[in-house]
Amino acid sequence: MEPPPASTAPPVPAPPPENHFAQALYFQRIGDYDKALAQYRRLLEDNDSRAEVHNNLGLLYQDRGQTDEAVRQFQRAIAIDPGYASALALAACCYAGRNIQGWAQDPAAEATEGLALASRAVELGKDDGNVLWMAAYAVWRLAFDARRARELAYRSLRLNPNSAIALAITAWMETQSGEPAKAIEMYHRAERLSPRDPRQWLFATGMGMALFFQDRFDEAAYWAEKALADNPRCTIALRTLAGSLAKTGQREQAAVAVQTLLKVEPQLTLSIWRARLKWLDETPWGNRYVEALRLAGLPE
Repeated sequence: MEPPPASTAPPVPAPPPENHFAQALYFQRIGDYDKALAQYRRLLEDNDSRAEVHNNLGLLYQDRGQTDEAVRQFQRAIAIDPGYASALALAACCYAGRNIQGWAQDPAAEATEGLALASRAVELGKDDGNVLWMAAYAVWRLAFDARRARELAYRSLRLNPNSAIALAITAWMETQSGEPAKAIEMYHRAERLSPRDPRQWLFATGMGMALFFQDRFDEAAYWAEKALADNPRCTIALRTLAGSLAKTGQREQAAVAVQTLLKVEPQLTLSIWRARLKWLDETPWGNRYVEALRLAGLPE
């Protein structure tokens, strides 16, 4: 399946080189993380007490999959400004991402910390759409509270209905609430709103999962591969690819995807995965996902 034609948007002009903060934001926005990192480091050499710089640097590390360093930067931003709602929400979101990727060093402790951060972020940023969708993601992934998570996500969209990332996060929740068709519509809208978004891999990952739950396995594999082209360490996309290939009879290719998955998360088994994601055993589509990964060769 070919993706729908993306809307074209004029390129964003680069800010003047002497404005290092604007330069860092610009490079981060277009996905040139090395140049953004150089600008942030230059700023911190001049002043290490700028909470916003540490916050944005944490987001950069999070987008690169360097979650240990991301957490350190968010914690530094919060230490400088304890009322910094965005840093609180981003830290919570980072803990949630570490959990789903299987990278949490102490899952229970990180879940407790992440949920406390999310709660404080919502308290301080109840009218900030970005804070709300990040808190929604943390509540969804760390507390498995789908009702509360969807409430926060839709509050975010009411504040900013044109937020591509809020749409994508809400769509993911709709998929796992048994509404993949609705989720697919939301992902397409997110793509149209932000065709150059450096987190397109996140949209593609979610699209692949929604299509998998509609038994559209060839299309699901296409979108999973699209996500992996931008983020080869995304374990969700690797699982979707392996399961989709297995369901279409491509067992050898599915086994290769599983081996790649196990390089990213060596200890992963079906039992560990099911313990981490309780909805897998509580829904018919979750059970199908487990069976597909078993067929692909993920160890019990």
